[in-house]
Amino acid sequence: MAQYYIDNSGEKDGPHDLVTVMRRIRAQKIGPETGIYIDDAPTPIPASQLPDTALFFSRDHHVSEPAALKHVPIPALRLTNLLREGWRFTAENSIMTVFAGGMLLLTILIATGMTSAMGEVPGGMLSWLVFIMFHYVYLVCAMRMYRGQPFSVKFWNEQLSPILSMLLFAAIVIGLMMIGGFMLLVIPGILVAVYYAFVPYFIMDRKMSLIEAMSASRLLVQKHRGRYQLNIAALIMMHIGCVLLIVPIPLSLPMFAAALSRFFEELSSS
Repeated sequence: MAQYYIDNSGEKDGPHDLVTVMRRIRAQKIGPETGIYIDDAPTPIPASQLPDTALFFSRDHHVSEPAALKHVPIPALRLTNLLREGWRFTAENSIMTVFAGGMLLLTILIATGMTSAMGEVPGGMLSWLVFIMFHYVYLVCAMRMYRGQPFSVKFWNEQLSPILSMLLFAAIVIGLMMIGGFMLLVIPGILVAVYYAFVPYFIMDRKMSLIEAMSASRLLVQKHRGRYQLNIAALIMMHIGCVLLIVPIPLSLPMFAAALSRFFEELSSS
């Protein structure tokens, strides 16, 4: 994976990963003309001309935060703001609704076959695990699109492929934990979903193992004395409600993915 060095009055500041560079752009610490070295390149390239960061300077909503959120401190972020951000993302990226609809249709077909062959309970459990696996892949793809990064062969080969097995393994483990929690008293299943909501993002950004990602997600949720847990729980409960209803998923899934991406970006950079 490429390493980035920021040109600081002729001196190299780094190395940094791409996520750090993007956060500095969002915080306006890196401007469009700021030079960035990639690996051992002898000369810097303006940030506005790098393929992975150019869209931050060519689209207004990446240069500055949405009006509803720009001047609001993180502790004051409300659920309505996050849902508004989710709707903005969904409206501007209609391909993600198609992606969600295709994922839903494929899951239904798999679930129908599994329940017919194995019975309702084991077939339903396996279908849930398949859905969570698709769900995790969707979340990391939505995060990339939320950041304004293009999808390319390089992304699939160098970023998604190396983590895919860990991502699917994490989905199976956490999916089983949620099943166990829901079978107990429902609440434990929701707690699992809340505490480990950011696992796929840590696997993607930090290349963490499952245990490391679970620990990091739990610490992030509890950050700032856990003042954001209720908002995360509300988002997840609304999402679970839409999953149970099935029909809203093509719209609700990209909204949820964008809102969760927003949470991750804010909490991990604060």
